[in-house]
Amino acid sequence: DGAEGLALLRAWQTTRPESAHAWLSEAHYWFHWAYEYRGSGWSSTVTELGWTCAHACCTHAAVCAIQALERSPTLWSAPALLMQSVAAFNEPEWLSELVRSGRSSIGELAHDLPVEGMPADTRDELLAMLARSGIRADERIACPQTAPESLPPPMQGKKLLNGRQYWMHATIHLHPRLFFFLRQCIWFMQPRWGGSHDRVRAFIASPTCAHLNEIEKDRLRHEIWRDDYLENEVDED
Repeated sequence: DGAEGLALLRAWQTTRPESAHAWLSEAHYWFHWAYEYRGSGWSSTVTELGWTCAHACCTHAAVCAIQALERSPTLWSAPALLMQSVAAFNEPEWLSELVRSGRSSIGELAHDLPVEGMPADTRDELLAMLARSGIRADERIACPQTAPESLPPPMQGKKLLNGRQYWMHATIHLHPRLFFFLRQCIWFMQPRWGGSHDRVRAFIASPTCAHLNEIEKDRLRHEIWRDDYLENEVDED
C-alpha cells in the first residue's frame, strides 16, 4: 500500500510501543520497497535513482530491525532480515560501528540525498519515487545508540565477523535449530554471492547442522543442484 501502509504501521507502533512485531513489520516494509526500487532483484537494470531510493529504504529497515530486537531479544527474524539486506545492499557504516563497539556515535541518520544540486526534472523524478514508499528527502531518523544485548559479539575466536557473515551468525545464535534459515544461509553461500559449493558442503557437515537428520541434510544439499540448474526449468517450479 506504499505510504498509506506505512502510516498504518506507525499508528500500530504508537498504539503499542512495546510491540516488537510492529517494528519488525516496518523493517519488512522497507526491505520490500528496497527490492521494488532495485527492480525486484534484477540489479543490472537499476538506475542510479533507483539505487539511491533502495539504500534510503535500507537505512529505515536496519533501524526498525534493531528496534524490534530491542523489544524481543529472541526475535531471530530481525537479524535474518538484516543478513538479506546487508547481502544485497551492503552494510551502512553506522550499523557496522554499532556491531563492533556496541555503541553508536551518531544521534540522527540522514539520507544525504543530493537534491539541491540536481537538475529540476531529475529532482522531481527522485522525489516522486521516494513518495511511493513514504520517504521524505529531508527526514531525520533516530539512530539506535546501543546494540541489543541479545546480539553475540562479532569476535568469534580469532575471527572478526562482519557484514552478512555476522548477521548469519547472529540469527543462528538466537535460533540455532531453524531449518528454514539454515537453507537461507546456503542461498547466500552460493558462487553468485562470492561463495562456493564446497563451502555449502562444509557448512552442512559442520556442527551448526549436526542436529539435522540425513533427510534434512540431503534437502540442503539439493540447493547445490538447484544452483547448478537454475535456468534449466521444465515448469514453474
